[in-house]
Amino acid sequence: MVQSKTSGVVMKPNAAYVNEAGSITNIAFGTFTCVSLLHTLPGKYRSRHWHSTDDHVLYVLKGEMWYKERELDGEYPSDWTIARQGESVYTPPLVVHQSFFPVATTLISMSKNRRDHESHEKDVNRVDEEWEVALVGS
Repeated sequence: MVQSKTSGVVMKPNAAYVNEAGSITNIAFGTFTCVSLLHTLPGKYRSRHWHSTDDHVLYVLKGEMWYKERELDGEYPSDWTIARQGESVYTPPLVVHQSFFPVATTLISMSKNRRDHESHEKDVNRVDEEWEVALVGS
């Protein structure tokens, strides 16, 4: 689906193609059924779920995303993975993930499956657990 099948790793795009008209930067390679624009307010959490079949790339257009993931029967790592403007994180199916946004953030989400509300809810599995606390500034 993307240039890296490694989940939870921050990926930087390849160098931009530049000519007299400007530049082109490829932010992901793959077959995507849905591309969504997400705006998140500062200090908010998202996700805390896993997908049965879907996978996605989350590209930080503006702001910063703190990301954690774990196997279905695993534990979260102690540290957050931080993706900043121009970076992305890949999440495969069957991986519990959650995100924290210390600042107002705009993401582009590129997913394999349809992401209309009904289709998304059929594939998503919410996890009933406490949020991993993000200690901003520590």
